[in-house]
Amino acid sequence: MVQNLDRIDHGRFRCANNWSRPSCSLLEDQCGSYAAVTGSFVSGSNYSFTFGAGAVASDVVSYYIVAQDLAGTPNVSAFPSTGGAGFTATPPAASTPPTTPSTYSIQTLLAAGTYSIPGDYATLMAAVPDYNTKCLGGAIVFELTSGYSSASETYPITVNANGGASATNTLTIRPATGQTPTISGSLANGALIKLNGADFVTINGSNSGGTDRSLTITNTATTAPCGVWISSLGNGAGALNNTVSNCSVNTNGATIATAYGIAVSGLTIHSSR
Repeated sequence: MVQNLDRIDHGRFRCANNWSRPSCSLLEDQCGSYAAVTGSFVSGSNYSFTFGAGAVASDVVSYYIVAQDLAGTPNVSAFPSTGGAGFTATPPAASTPPTTPSTYSIQTLLAAGTYSIPGDYATLMAAVPDYNTKCLGGAIVFELTSGYSSASETYPITVNANGGASATNTLTIRPATGQTPTISGSLANGALIKLNGADFVTINGSNSGGTDRSLTITNTATTAPCGVWISSLGNGAGALNNTVSNCSVNTNGATIATAYGIAVSGLTIHSSR
């Protein structure tokens, strides 16, 4: 068994194992045949595999590693192993690739900067999927400008966990300088904006960098409405380092017992985790 694949980047793979001269086979976007490269020794038990850079954004890259031991008649196996067959040695190879290889996706970059809504995106709902699915190039700001209207939004606006989020790669949603936007809609048993296990997200309603409350969030539903929901996906599963500040959050038309302005909970609004 080949173990401890410790780094994956398109064009280069590193693996750490206890066997000699492993090979790595790569297939780009499920097209054509696997291309195999024998590992180059780096140091200790580390090997490097270098491929061409033909993959483009949204491609799914499949790969598997074949290695052999140092026995007189080498034992050869693949990782992942299911479905792999026809093993040969020196260099280690499989004539039949595993049926469930490892995979990773080539993602595009969401560059650091301030994005206007409308402008760069028509709505907040249109902007958030880019944050959810792209690599983060730094701090991201979605700024509600003078032409913003929540009438075009679709709810809930769900910010998912992004693996690149950090104290540096933050997301901020805020009004543009001098603007007083309103995010308004009707969504029963849910929130207009949901931080779904997301980390390092700030919703700051100030339009001046101060303490003014220039962003209004109103859920007009009459059955268990919520304005903003910060939802953890479980123990150790996100919704950390988030801030909602300088906002007026309303649940018009609902009774106090069933309405939540800002909810911090688990997989359901009523749960603790």
